[in-house]
Amino acid sequence: MSFKHWSIVSFIIILLFVTACSNTEEEGIREVDAEAVFAMNDAGGELEVRFFYLDPLEGTEKTGLSTLIRTPEGQTILIDAGIPSVGPLIDDYLSRLDIDTIDYAVASHPHSDHIGGYTTLFETKKIGKLFETDLPYDSNLYIEYQDLIAEKEIDVEYVEKGNTFELEEDMTLEFLNPSQEKIDKYLDIFDDFSAGIINDLSLVAKLTYKDTTFLFPGDIYDAVESELVNEYGEKLDVDVLVAPHHGQHTSSSKKFIEAVNPEITVIPINLLYSRTTYEDYIDHGSEVFVSQFDGNVLLITDGNVIDVYSEFEKAEKVSN
Repeated sequence: MSFKHWSIVSFIIILLFVTACSNTEEEGIREVDAEAVFAMNDAGGELEVRFFYLDPLEGTEKTGLSTLIRTPEGQTILIDAGIPSVGPLIDDYLSRLDIDTIDYAVASHPHSDHIGGYTTLFETKKIGKLFETDLPYDSNLYIEYQDLIAEKEIDVEYVEKGNTFELEEDMTLEFLNPSQEKIDKYLDIFDDFSAGIINDLSLVAKLTYKDTTFLFPGDIYDAVESELVNEYGEKLDVDVLVAPHHGQHTSSSKKFIEAVNPEITVIPINLLYSRTTYEDYIDHGSEVFVSQFDGNVLLITDGNVIDVYSEFEKAEKVSN
């Protein structure tokens, strides 16, 4: 991972202050503008990654995650779509950004907190291509999801470890997990896959834009983290990491954190699962953003400098 400057810009309604928050001699800034997370960026030549805050509004249901990527040339990639009830919220977020077409939709694995919102988006947005794994899974939601794919004639491409897509100049999307061999091995042993197996068969995607790298590891557990570290080594060293499995204690092993070595870690969840995991990333020196406390989070990069915008003022204390 190249050592680069990045700044955090945190947006709240009533506070304005400037602080140093940089990994180099340069100063980062922190200022106020609550609308900037959804502002249109017309500068061009920049990659935008938005980690949506899936606020349930009522109750304490865990809503999953959804991440929108907009490329310098204007292509859109959506990685996962939360639970079914937040589908309209994601649809609204996309509409606020004038997005009617999702060029690439990614379903990391078929659990409800990752594919649920797609049952709305398949109805309201045009989907260019859907990347997913070919896994056996039995749930009413997954049946509905598959029926909508057929009804809307969505172009599906089953992907696996080793598949790499050149999205545009200087930008690649590479899948590091799972291999078809691993899927077939489980199929030889089990008739039905447990929740844990499904999680471990999550798509793990690495996005590279020039000198800036992102890792989206789905819900993999620590055993698969270890496999990836042993196989890929320094290739896992990225600038931005989405904490595996929503920051739960099943994942984010010390070995994995050290190998990935993220400058920025995002835990895109409305209810923080593990304070210990959060603190492990902090102790490693990563700047950590949690949807529950930071709201919607936007990263903008020209391929070298990363600017981070959060919707809320970061809470001083993070607890379970």
